Amino acid sequence: FVYCANGDKVSFLELVNCLPNGKIQTVNSMKYHSRTLKSTYGIEFKYHYLRHTYGTHLATLNTPTHILCNQMGHGKIETTKKYYIIVSQNGIDVLVRNLNQM
Repeated sequence: FVYCANGDKVSFLELVNCLPNGKIQTVNSMKYHSRTLKSTYGIEFKYHYLRHTYGTHLATLNTPTHILCNQMGHGKIETTKKYYIIVSQNGIDVLVRNLNQM
């Protein structure tokens, strides 16, 4: 289990980079997959790009910050805010809709 800044306890099974047995993939296993993609398809790929894209998409969909923090496995919610909480058009639309309902 890991704990988010808000105290929520999260199972490794809920994280993006876990194996079917619940264990977290190691850095070396991720490097292996990256090298395989590079050699097989001739593309430059780093696992961290995929992780960042995943987090950015969740943030763009207005996923609550504490849930995004849990999904990304961050120990501090400030880390999640720093990298994934962006002002998106979707977020602005939600804000405008909420303000109009007041």
